[in-house]
Amino acid sequence: ILLSGDDDGHGHVRSRSHDRGDGGRVRSRSHLHRVRDDDVRAHALLHLIRYPHACVRLPFRIQSKHQRIEKIAELEGLKALVVDDDFNTCDSVTKMLVKVGMRSEWTVSGKEAVLRARQSMELGDAFHAYIIDWRLPDMNGIEVTRQIRSLGDDTPIIILTAYDWSDIEVEARAAGVTAFCAKPLFMSDIRDTLMTAIGQNQAEQEK
Repeated sequence: ILLSGDDDGHGHVRSRSHDRGDGGRVRSRSHLHRVRDDDVRAHALLHLIRYPHACVRLPFRIQSKHQRIEKIAELEGLKALVVDDDFNTCDSVTKMLVKVGMRSEWTVSGKEAVLRARQSMELGDAFHAYIIDWRLPDMNGIEVTRQIRSLGDDTPIIILTAYDWSDIEVEARAAGVTAFCAKPLFMSDIRDTLMTAIGQNQAEQEK
């Protein structure tokens, strides 16, 4: 999809969207608007456009609804905790994990995530993966990671973010983050990231 527009002189863009011939129809819009990553749910680097006749290309990824999802032997029965302040994200990620055979729990609070991590270790049913949103209302994902690591828990921790993580990667790795996964999250993303992270953790434990 190609968005083109003219600057109105106030940092907004009067935009027009055009069909690019891929079979879908996109209605033209001439009203002023702001484009947010949560609205388009696409991987795109958002810029403040201040130039006339600007064009922005947004690369969309589409996952087939008819793709067959099979359980993965290496992940089957393992327990994961999803931490995100958005209920829809918690619900969708939990369903993805269940489809590949994992047991999944979720919470919208970073503090509760740390509490659950501690309780699961004390009860002898520790989590095998944590999937944590970077931006949480009570504490960010990096701080949640630090507190989980302070419990002596070396379980793989995956940070979810809709933003470019290059600016926080050094701090996150130092805190104990294992991997990053971009939003919007697809089944292939979470499956591959989990397989890599859990595989690496098991290999290190076997050394």
